[in-house]
Amino acid sequence: MLKHVDRAFQGFFRRVAAGQTPGYPRFRGAGWYDNFTYPQYGNGVTFDGHQFTLSNIGTLSLKRHRPIEGTIKTVCS
Repeated sequence: MLKHVDRAFQGFFRRVAAGQTPGYPRFRGAGWYDNFTYPQYGNGVTFDGHQFTLSNIGTLSLKRHRPIEGTIKTVCS
């Protein structure tokens, strides 16, 4: 959550410095975000090809529509 707020204000101040229309970040209540993020793959997250295992949560199935290319860096659900 704090990363979302930080990125919103970074974008705001970047637009102010560039002379663009900034658009002040709006307050988002507690029920606004319904997902979670593991910012570093491998630090609490493992993937066996079909399922993600998340620390303190458990196992999540993955519905893939195409093969995973490259390396996994962040997991959001």
